[in-house]
Amino acid sequence: MQRLYSTLLYLITYFTVIIIIFLLLELFTRIIFPEINYQGTDKRLIINRGEGNGYGLKPNINAQSFGKNISTDKYGFRRNNFIHNKEKPNWLLLGDSVVMGVGVNEDSTFSSHLSSKLKNWNILNGGVIGYSSEDYVLQLNHALQTLKIQRVSLFFCLNDIYNRESGIIDILPGETLRKLFGQTINFLRMNSALYLLTKNIIFDRSKNYFEFDNNLYIQKEELLYQAINNLIKIKNILKNNNIPFEMYLLPYEYQLRNPHQASIKQPQLKLMNSLKNYSIIVKDMFNYMLQNSNGYSKELFLYGDPMHLSNKGHRIVSNFILLNLKNFDNQKINHY
Repeated sequence: MQRLYSTLLYLITYFTVIIIIFLLLELFTRIIFPEINYQGTDKRLIINRGEGNGYGLKPNINAQSFGKNISTDKYGFRRNNFIHNKEKPNWLLLGDSVVMGVGVNEDSTFSSHLSSKLKNWNILNGGVIGYSSEDYVLQLNHALQTLKIQRVSLFFCLNDIYNRESGIIDILPGETLRKLFGQTINFLRMNSALYLLTKNIIFDRSKNYFEFDNNLYIQKEELLYQAINNLIKIKNILKNNNIPFEMYLLPYEYQLRNPHQASIKQPQLKLMNSLKNYSIIVKDMFNYMLQNSNGYSKELFLYGDPMHLSNKGHRIVSNFILLNLKNFDNQKINHY
Protein backbone atom coordinates (compact mmCIF):
# COMPACT_ATOMS: atom_id res chain seq x y z
CA MET A 1 0.00 0.00 0.00
CA GLN A 2 2.83 2.34 0.90
CA ARG A 3 4.50 1.57 -2.42
CA LEU A 4 1.32 2.37 -4.36
CA TYR A 5 0.97 5.64 -2.48
CA SER A 6 4.59 6.58 -3.28
CA THR A 7 4.07 5.77 -6.96
CA LEU A 8 0.92 7.92 -7.15
CA LEU A 9 2.65 10.78 -5.37
CA TYR A 10 5.56 10.54 -7.80
CA LEU A 11 3.25 10.60 -10.83
CA ILE A 12 1.26 13.54 -9.49
CA THR A 13 4.45 15.47 -8.76
CA TYR A 14 5.90 14.59 -12.16
CA PHE A 15 2.87 15.74 -14.13
CA THR A 16 2.50 18.85 -11.97
CA VAL A 17 6.09 19.85 -12.76
CA ILE A 18 5.50 19.20 -16.48
CA ILE A 19 2.38 21.39 -16.44
CA ILE A 20 4.17 24.19 -14.58
CA ILE A 21 7.08 24.08 -17.05
CA PHE A 22 4.64 24.18 -19.98
CA LEU A 23 2.76 27.14 -18.50
CA LEU A 24 6.01 29.02 -17.86
CA LEU A 25 7.19 28.38 -21.42
CA GLU A 26 3.80 29.51 -22.71
CA LEU A 27 4.06 32.71 -20.68
CA PHE A 28 7.60 33.45 -21.86
CA THR A 29 6.60 32.78 -25.48
CA ARG A 30 3.72 35.25 -25.27
CA ILE A 31 6.02 37.89 -23.78
CA ILE A 32 8.97 37.37 -26.15
CA PHE A 33 6.92 36.79 -29.33
CA PRO A 34 3.89 39.11 -29.12
CA GLU A 35 3.56 38.96 -32.92
CA ILE A 36 2.31 35.36 -32.75
CA ASN A 37 -1.40 35.43 -33.49
CA TYR A 38 -3.76 32.63 -32.57
CA GLN A 39 -5.63 30.73 -35.26
CA GLY A 40 -9.09 29.29 -35.69
CA THR A 41 -12.46 30.97 -36.19
CA ASP A 42 -15.55 31.12 -33.99
CA LYS A 43 -18.24 29.04 -35.72
CA ARG A 44 -20.87 31.61 -34.73
CA LEU A 45 -19.34 33.97 -37.28
CA ILE A 46 -20.53 31.90 -40.26
CA ILE A 47 -24.11 31.60 -41.48
CA ASN A 48 -25.58 29.36 -44.20
CA ARG A 49 -27.71 31.45 -46.55
CA GLY A 50 -29.70 28.50 -47.82
CA GLU A 51 -29.54 26.21 -50.82
CA GLY A 52 -27.93 27.83 -53.83
CA ASN A 53 -26.85 30.93 -51.91
CA GLY A 54 -23.73 29.60 -50.19
CA TYR A 55 -22.56 30.95 -46.86
CA GLY A 56 -21.25 34.21 -45.48
CA LEU A 57 -20.61 36.18 -42.33
CA LYS A 58 -23.53 36.49 -39.95
CA PRO A 59 -24.88 40.06 -39.86
CA ASN A 60 -24.49 42.17 -36.72
CA ILE A 61 -22.19 39.84 -34.80
CA ASN A 62 -18.98 40.11 -32.82
CA ALA A 63 -16.80 37.00 -32.85
CA GLN A 64 -13.16 35.91 -32.88
CA SER A 65 -11.06 34.84 -35.86
CA PHE A 66 -7.29 34.29 -35.61
CA GLY A 67 -7.28 35.91 -32.19
CA LYS A 68 -8.87 39.18 -33.32
CA ASN A 69 -12.41 40.49 -33.04
CA ILE A 70 -14.54 40.41 -36.19
CA SER A 71 -17.53 42.74 -36.19
CA THR A 72 -20.06 42.67 -39.03
CA ASP A 73 -22.64 45.16 -40.25
CA LYS A 74 -26.30 44.52 -41.04
CA TYR A 75 -25.37 43.27 -44.53
CA GLY A 76 -22.92 40.63 -43.27
CA PHE A 77 -19.74 42.49 -44.27
CA ARG A 78 -16.83 42.97 -41.88
CA ARG A 79 -16.96 46.50 -40.56
CA ASN A 80 -14.46 49.13 -41.62
CA ASN A 81 -13.71 52.28 -39.67
CA PHE A 82 -16.66 54.13 -41.21
CA ILE A 83 -20.44 54.32 -41.05
CA HIS A 84 -22.26 53.24 -44.20
CA ASN A 85 -23.73 56.25 -45.99
CA LYS A 86 -26.61 55.59 -48.38
CA GLU A 87 -25.71 58.73 -50.34
CA LYS A 88 -22.29 57.35 -51.31
CA PRO A 89 -21.54 54.81 -54.07
CA ASN A 90 -20.61 51.28 -52.97
CA TRP A 91 -17.33 49.59 -53.87
CA LEU A 92 -17.40 45.84 -53.16
CA LEU A 93 -14.17 43.96 -52.38
CA LEU A 94 -14.48 40.22 -53.05
CA GLY A 95 -12.06 37.77 -51.50
CA ASP A 96 -11.36 35.14 -48.90
CA SER A 97 -9.85 35.37 -45.41
CA VAL A 98 -7.04 37.60 -46.72
CA VAL A 99 -9.55 40.31 -47.68
CA MET A 100 -11.61 39.65 -44.57
CA GLY A 101 -8.43 40.47 -42.65
CA VAL A 102 -8.02 37.63 -40.18
CA GLY A 103 -5.41 38.27 -37.52
CA VAL A 104 -5.57 42.08 -37.69
CA ASN A 105 -7.82 44.65 -36.06
CA GLU A 106 -10.75 46.25 -37.83
CA ASP A 107 -8.92 49.50 -38.57
CA SER A 108 -5.86 47.69 -39.99
CA THR A 109 -7.41 45.86 -42.96
CA PHE A 110 -6.71 47.27 -46.40
CA SER A 111 -10.44 47.82 -46.85
CA SER A 112 -10.35 50.11 -43.80
CA HIS A 113 -7.30 51.94 -45.16
CA LEU A 114 -9.18 52.48 -48.42
CA SER A 115 -12.26 53.76 -46.63
CA SER A 116 -10.07 56.26 -44.76
CA LYS A 117 -8.58 57.57 -48.00
CA LEU A 118 -11.60 57.38 -50.29
CA LYS A 119 -14.14 59.23 -48.19
CA ASN A 120 -16.58 59.62 -51.10
CA TRP A 121 -17.08 55.85 -51.24
CA ASN A 122 -18.51 53.09 -49.08
CA ILE A 123 -15.85 50.36 -49.13
CA LEU A 124 -17.57 47.01 -48.54
CA ASN A 125 -15.38 44.21 -47.19
CA GLY A 126 -16.93 41.16 -48.84
CA GLY A 127 -14.13 38.80 -47.81
CA VAL A 128 -15.11 35.57 -46.04
CA ILE A 129 -12.84 32.91 -44.60
CA GLY A 130 -12.76 29.74 -46.70
CA TYR A 131 -14.04 31.35 -49.89
CA SER A 132 -12.84 30.34 -53.35
CA SER A 133 -13.86 31.36 -56.86
CA GLU A 134 -17.20 29.51 -56.76
CA ASP A 135 -18.14 31.41 -53.59
CA TYR A 136 -17.27 34.77 -55.16
CA VAL A 137 -20.08 34.31 -57.68
CA LEU A 138 -22.59 33.69 -54.87
CA GLN A 139 -21.24 36.55 -52.75
CA LEU A 140 -21.53 38.93 -55.69
CA ASN A 141 -25.13 37.91 -56.33
CA HIS A 142 -25.91 38.36 -52.64
CA ALA A 143 -24.39 41.86 -52.66
CA LEU A 144 -26.25 42.87 -55.83
CA GLN A 145 -29.54 41.75 -54.27
CA THR A 146 -28.77 43.67 -51.08
CA LEU A 147 -27.22 46.93 -52.26
CA LYS A 148 -26.61 49.03 -55.33
CA ILE A 149 -22.99 48.32 -56.26
CA GLN A 150 -20.97 50.77 -58.39
CA ARG A 151 -17.57 49.04 -58.49
CA VAL A 152 -16.17 45.55 -57.76
CA SER A 153 -12.61 44.41 -57.13
CA LEU A 154 -11.70 40.75 -56.66
CA PHE A 155 -8.56 39.73 -54.78
CA PHE A 156 -7.37 36.34 -55.97
CA CYS A 157 -5.09 34.07 -53.91
CA LEU A 158 -3.42 30.99 -55.36
CA ASN A 159 -5.69 28.68 -53.36
CA ASP A 160 -8.83 30.20 -54.87
CA ILE A 161 -8.84 27.39 -57.42
CA TYR A 162 -9.92 24.97 -54.67
CA ASN A 163 -13.51 23.85 -54.84
CA ARG A 164 -15.61 21.71 -52.55
CA GLU A 165 -16.21 18.91 -55.06
CA SER A 166 -12.50 18.37 -55.79
CA GLY A 167 -11.66 16.96 -52.35
CA ILE A 168 -8.54 19.15 -52.21
CA ILE A 169 -9.42 20.26 -48.71
CA ASP A 170 -8.87 16.68 -47.50
CA ILE A 171 -5.27 16.45 -48.72
CA LEU A 172 -3.92 19.84 -47.66
CA PRO A 173 -0.52 19.94 -45.92
CA GLY A 174 -0.92 18.69 -42.35
CA GLU A 175 -4.41 17.32 -42.94
CA THR A 176 -3.47 13.80 -41.81
CA LEU A 177 -2.47 15.06 -38.36
CA ARG A 178 -5.59 17.22 -38.16
CA LYS A 179 -7.75 14.16 -38.82
CA LEU A 180 -6.02 12.19 -36.07
CA PHE A 181 -5.75 14.93 -33.43
CA GLY A 182 -8.28 17.48 -34.68
CA GLN A 183 -9.76 18.66 -31.39
CA THR A 184 -6.39 18.88 -29.64
CA ILE A 185 -4.79 20.75 -32.53
CA ASN A 186 -7.72 23.17 -32.78
CA PHE A 187 -7.47 23.91 -29.06
CA LEU A 188 -3.73 24.56 -29.29
CA ARG A 189 -4.09 26.72 -32.42
CA MET A 190 -6.60 28.92 -30.65
CA ASN A 191 -4.87 29.11 -27.26
CA SER A 192 -1.15 28.29 -27.32
CA ALA A 193 1.55 30.63 -28.62
CA LEU A 194 4.13 27.99 -27.66
CA TYR A 195 2.49 25.45 -29.95
CA LEU A 196 2.44 27.92 -32.86
CA LEU A 197 6.08 28.88 -32.24
CA THR A 198 7.16 25.23 -32.15
CA LYS A 199 5.22 24.41 -35.31
CA ASN A 200 6.81 27.34 -37.14
CA ILE A 201 10.30 26.25 -36.08
CA ILE A 202 9.78 22.65 -37.21
CA PHE A 203 7.74 23.23 -40.39
CA ASP A 204 8.01 25.79 -43.18
CA ARG A 205 4.26 26.15 -43.76
CA SER A 206 4.73 28.90 -46.34
CA LYS A 207 6.90 26.65 -48.48
CA ASN A 208 4.63 23.63 -48.01
CA TYR A 209 1.48 25.51 -49.01
CA PHE A 210 3.09 27.19 -52.01
CA GLU A 211 4.50 23.92 -53.35
CA PHE A 212 1.16 22.19 -52.81
CA ASP A 213 -0.82 24.90 -54.61
CA ASN A 214 1.80 25.34 -57.33
CA ASN A 215 1.51 21.63 -58.15
CA LEU A 216 -2.25 22.02 -58.52
CA TYR A 217 -1.70 24.57 -61.28
CA ILE A 218 0.49 21.99 -63.05
CA GLN A 219 -1.26 18.70 -62.33
CA LYS A 220 -4.89 19.76 -61.79
CA GLU A 221 -5.50 22.22 -64.60
CA GLU A 222 -9.21 21.47 -64.50
CA LEU A 223 -9.34 23.36 -61.19
CA LEU A 224 -7.80 26.40 -62.87
CA TYR A 225 -10.27 26.24 -65.75
CA GLN A 226 -13.21 25.96 -63.36
CA ALA A 227 -11.95 29.01 -61.49
CA ILE A 228 -11.58 30.90 -64.78
CA ASN A 229 -15.16 30.02 -65.69
CA ASN A 230 -16.31 31.47 -62.36
CA LEU A 231 -14.32 34.65 -62.99
CA ILE A 232 -15.89 34.96 -66.44
CA LYS A 233 -19.33 34.58 -64.84
CA ILE A 234 -18.52 37.45 -62.49
CA LYS A 235 -17.23 39.59 -65.34
CA ASN A 236 -20.38 38.96 -67.40
CA ILE A 237 -22.73 39.66 -64.47
CA LEU A 238 -21.00 42.98 -63.86
CA LYS A 239 -20.83 43.85 -67.55
CA ASN A 240 -24.58 43.33 -67.84
CA ASN A 241 -25.04 45.69 -64.91
CA ASN A 242 -22.50 48.20 -66.28
CA ILE A 243 -20.30 47.87 -63.17
CA PRO A 244 -16.49 48.30 -63.47
CA PHE A 245 -14.49 45.23 -62.47
CA GLU A 246 -10.83 44.41 -61.93
CA MET A 247 -8.81 41.63 -60.32
CA TYR A 248 -5.76 41.79 -58.08
CA LEU A 249 -3.39 38.82 -57.72
CA LEU A 250 -1.94 38.33 -54.24
CA PRO A 251 1.37 36.47 -53.80
CA TYR A 252 2.33 33.96 -51.12
CA GLU A 253 5.03 34.75 -48.59
CA TYR A 254 7.28 32.01 -49.96
CA GLN A 255 7.18 33.57 -53.42
CA LEU A 256 8.40 36.92 -52.09
CA ARG A 257 11.07 35.15 -50.04
CA ASN A 258 12.41 33.40 -53.16
CA PRO A 259 11.68 35.82 -56.03
CA HIS A 260 14.47 34.51 -58.27
CA GLN A 261 13.59 30.84 -57.96
CA ALA A 262 12.74 29.28 -61.31
CA SER A 263 9.01 29.36 -62.10
CA ILE A 264 8.18 31.01 -58.76
CA LYS A 265 5.50 33.11 -60.50
CA GLN A 266 4.16 30.27 -62.62
CA PRO A 267 0.66 30.21 -61.04
CA GLN A 268 0.07 33.94 -61.54
CA LEU A 269 1.43 33.87 -65.10
CA LYS A 270 -0.70 30.88 -65.98
CA LEU A 271 -3.80 32.57 -64.61
CA MET A 272 -3.07 35.87 -66.38
CA ASN A 273 -2.42 34.13 -69.70
CA SER A 274 -5.70 32.27 -69.38
CA LEU A 275 -7.65 35.47 -68.67
CA LYS A 276 -6.12 37.78 -71.27
CA ASN A 277 -8.68 36.83 -73.92
CA TYR A 278 -11.66 37.73 -71.73
CA SER A 279 -11.12 41.48 -71.28
CA ILE A 280 -10.67 41.17 -67.51
CA ILE A 281 -8.34 43.76 -65.99
CA VAL A 282 -5.77 41.86 -63.91
CA LYS A 283 -3.21 43.58 -61.68
CA ASP A 284 -0.37 41.50 -60.26
CA MET A 285 0.89 42.73 -56.87
CA PHE A 286 4.02 40.57 -56.84
CA ASN A 287 6.64 43.15 -57.85
CA TYR A 288 5.15 45.96 -55.77
CA MET A 289 4.97 43.84 -52.62
CA LEU A 290 8.47 42.48 -53.25
CA GLN A 291 9.86 45.99 -53.62
CA ASN A 292 8.16 47.16 -50.43
CA SER A 293 9.19 44.12 -48.40
CA ASN A 294 12.80 45.36 -48.43
CA GLY A 295 14.00 41.77 -48.30
CA TYR A 296 11.88 40.87 -45.26
CA SER A 297 8.90 39.12 -46.80
CA LYS A 298 7.72 37.64 -43.51
CA GLU A 299 6.98 41.13 -42.16
CA LEU A 300 4.16 41.43 -44.71
CA PHE A 301 2.36 38.36 -43.37
CA LEU A 302 1.07 37.03 -40.08
CA TYR A 303 3.51 34.99 -38.01
CA GLY A 304 4.39 31.73 -39.77
CA ASP A 305 1.56 32.26 -42.23
CA PRO A 306 1.76 31.47 -45.96
CA MET A 307 -0.74 34.06 -47.24
CA HIS A 308 -2.59 36.12 -44.59
CA LEU A 309 -1.38 39.70 -44.40
CA SER A 310 0.06 41.50 -41.38
CA ASN A 311 -0.68 45.15 -40.58
CA LYS A 312 2.22 46.15 -42.82
CA GLY A 313 1.02 43.86 -45.60
CA HIS A 314 -2.45 45.41 -45.52
CA ARG A 315 -0.97 48.93 -45.75
CA ILE A 316 1.13 47.93 -48.76
CA VAL A 317 -1.86 46.36 -50.54
CA SER A 318 -3.98 49.46 -49.94
CA ASN A 319 -1.22 51.67 -51.34
CA PHE A 320 -0.97 49.51 -54.46
CA ILE A 321 -4.71 49.84 -55.03
CA LEU A 322 -4.59 53.60 -54.53
CA LEU A 323 -1.70 53.94 -56.97
CA ASN A 324 -3.71 52.09 -59.61
CA LEU A 325 -6.96 53.99 -59.23
CA LYS A 326 -8.29 56.17 -62.01
CA ASN A 327 -11.31 58.44 -62.34
CA PHE A 328 -12.31 58.44 -58.68
CA ASP A 329 -14.10 61.79 -58.68
CA ASN A 330 -10.71 63.49 -59.09
CA GLN A 331 -10.30 62.91 -55.37
CA LYS A 332 -6.86 63.73 -54.00
CA ILE A 333 -5.30 60.65 -52.41
CA ASN A 334 -2.55 60.80 -49.81
CA HIS A 335 -0.39 57.70 -49.49
CA TYR A 336 1.20 56.29 -46.35
